[in-house]
Amino acid sequence: MKNRFLIMSFVFLLIILSGCTLKDTANDKKYTAEELQMLAKLEIYSVNDNLLLHTIEDQDILFRFNSLDILYALESDKDINDIDLENHNPLYRIVAYKFPAAKINDGSLIENLTITVYEGTNIAKMQAPPGTIKNFPTPAEFLGFYSELSKEDKDFLVSLAT
Repeated sequence: MKNRFLIMSFVFLLIILSGCTLKDTANDKKYTAEELQMLAKLEIYSVNDNLLLHTIEDQDILFRFNSLDILYALESDKDINDIDLENHNPLYRIVAYKFPAAKINDGSLIENLTITVYEGTNIAKMQAPPGTIKNFPTPAEFLGFYSELSKEDKDFLVSLAT
């Protein structure tokens, strides 16, 4: 009888303690650097006065940013001559920073990509920073491309500025 009581007490204690460790992990998800593709932060600037509006380091937002379809497009579906952005004002400039790939570094982040979102169109300009291709000077016009955004992707990018 005493053994049965000890076993039941032990099982009851295990149930209580295991219940205490269960949490809602959906909101507490920690992403690895590989899952975030080394993305460290986003900075959102107003285009007119180059004023920093927000800095985003939330991992859920960074993960969603990395999942955008536009980041995987190598070239635009539209011919560059068909893109008319002169009648559309740029809204925001989103600058993505990543952790350096080198194991030995000074800890500073590296600019990875700049996205310019325009008012009244679903076209965005993607621009890699100069020096992206190491040991080969590449003109800036070869480091940028235009992409057509879906409504959801554009809404997400615009929401980053608010």
